[in-house]
Amino acid sequence: MSLFICEKPSQARDIAAVMGIQSKGEGYIQAGGHEVTWCIGHLLEMDDPDAYDSALKKWQIADLPIVPVQWNLHVRKAVSKQYRVVSSLIQKANAIVVATDADREGESIAREIMEQLCFTGNVQRLWLSALDRTSIAKALSTIQCGSTTEPLYHAAQARQRADWLVGMNMTRAYTLLGRQTGLDAVLSVGRVQTPTLSLIVDRDREIENFVAVPYFVNWIEVETRGRSFRAALVSTAVQGTAGFDQEGRCLDETTARTLAEKCQDTATVREADYVQKTSRAPLPFSLSALQQACSKRWGYGAQEVLDIAQALYETHKLVTYPRSDCRYLPEDQLDESGPILDSIRNHALFEAGVLDQMDPSRKSRAWDDRKVTAHHALIPTATGLSEATLKEREVQVYRLICQHFVAQFLPDYRYLQSSIFLRTAQLDYRATGRSPIAPGWKQVFASPENREDEPQQKLPEVQRGDRLTILESGYDPKQTTPPKPFMEGTLIAAMSNIQQFVRNPELKKILKETEGIGTEATRASIIETLYQRKFIEKRKKQVVSTPLGRDLVDLLPGELKDPGTTALMERMLGQIAEGKVTMEDYLHRQTVWLTALTDKVKRQYGDLSVNPQPPADARSLGDCPECGKPLRQRRSRYGKFVGCSGFPDCQYIVREKRRKPK
Repeated sequence: MSLFICEKPSQARDIAAVMGIQSKGEGYIQAGGHEVTWCIGHLLEMDDPDAYDSALKKWQIADLPIVPVQWNLHVRKAVSKQYRVVSSLIQKANAIVVATDADREGESIAREIMEQLCFTGNVQRLWLSALDRTSIAKALSTIQCGSTTEPLYHAAQARQRADWLVGMNMTRAYTLLGRQTGLDAVLSVGRVQTPTLSLIVDRDREIENFVAVPYFVNWIEVETRGRSFRAALVSTAVQGTAGFDQEGRCLDETTARTLAEKCQDTATVREADYVQKTSRAPLPFSLSALQQACSKRWGYGAQEVLDIAQALYETHKLVTYPRSDCRYLPEDQLDESGPILDSIRNHALFEAGVLDQMDPSRKSRAWDDRKVTAHHALIPTATGLSEATLKEREVQVYRLICQHFVAQFLPDYRYLQSSIFLRTAQLDYRATGRSPIAPGWKQVFASPENREDEPQQKLPEVQRGDRLTILESGYDPKQTTPPKPFMEGTLIAAMSNIQQFVRNPELKKILKETEGIGTEATRASIIETLYQRKFIEKRKKQVVSTPLGRDLVDLLPGELKDPGTTALMERMLGQIAEGKVTMEDYLHRQTVWLTALTDKVKRQYGDLSVNPQPPADARSLGDCPECGKPLRQRRSRYGKFVGCSGFPDCQYIVREKRRKPK
């Protein structure tokens, strides 16, 4: 008899149902001659510094860095009852099957309890990509040896401990420093959240400091055989000449007007290209790609998309494991696509004429074993859909996932790409156009809210040497535009492709091979944390930094803000999961780096544990009812308030206007 440890109750019920439920107990199920129990996320959490030493309850720079010799965990109070159930079952078990989510956090949820209880029996791994009956039955028939996924646990441990080291030490150091500079707030610092915040602050300031440059674009409108089209001045032909900058933009209106006046009568065709091209279907989704698409189309937040995808996976069994970083599929699953396509066909999500063109045997570029990681792309399952049980947004996201899967079985989109180069007044002009030949996979995306391409003009057929009549010539005033503020989708994209924000060419090359900062499973929660700590806020669909967030970024050294440094740390976590780097080596490097940062703060600012004198305009407002220390009038970026002088040990606050405790 084996004990199956699942991540959530719903997951346990699904697995037990396939195994054959025999009976149900308090916090577990008897099924198929085995016991199936569950956690509720992490049942254990890491101890705070004062659990190691009560003297650490008081924040003092002299105590930093805090580096535990032996790492301790304790039971989360909210789940203590289920922990007792799981621990009693583990102590009786001879063999355990880890059946949590198939990622490093899932591995940690089960194994940290086993390690806490010193379990030494046989360990196996149930690796699930979906929770429909077919997928569970297939996984149960191919249970793996536990040693194959144990490195994932070591990577999760390394991530937890590195986050603890950075968060506990740097938050204390810079909160104390912030108090000396007038920032009366806990300045939370995180291994991933701080570089993410820095990205947002840098983008906001780039927009604010942007100076628009006006320029002009010359054009001509020509006609041949009753058909007209526009051509724009070729910028590469005028780069750096009088009136033009190095990028070929005309900065002088007089120059633009003169050029327009020169274009009269006719233009000669120097070259005409008509090339038939094909466009392959977009790949199925990873979680990040899904979050970006939903943010762009509907303005959905990253966490909201994750919650929807998780519900489609866990509750409705309609999609595969959502927290995947991969957009490819195993080649041997191509033969299993038929039932999924039949299920989609029965859902009536798309027009029958489109689905009739599907070829279940078609092998698109998505089917590639070489590019499949621990998880394959997020795709639908063969489970039947009951739209009555889904919320509107769940239907939207599910349909989008189905679109990208169905597209793999439709023909390529074919179109005619046209380019015509014209010569007049000793200047070159170019016109481009695109004409659809066969819609192919684009049919499945056809809707007013989803246009993959901007409409382009259709160009007539001309030949080299043809002379076309110039109907009109002119120029359009333009100006350079600043970068766009982040939306949650574009912020997720920035975190995933962090090499775009790194200047060092060698580091940029290395980071192209990594997954960026954070993981598919954590990026949404990192953004939510920044919201909760008032470092960023949402304005309509845009993510912008707050004054507090900017103050924190200004206070921190480059080492803590640099996304390249964090991405390299994330790369090492991946190497731990692959068994190439040890957790001990990783944490040693983290500790050395952290110690250097702490020493830098101490040398530069002295002993920050000494409470600074209150500002000259501060007035005593009596004693704090919580701890008895003097109340002081203070200022923050959000205005005046009255707070305890013993902050952060005592966080009693009274608002200046209402005089009510916060």
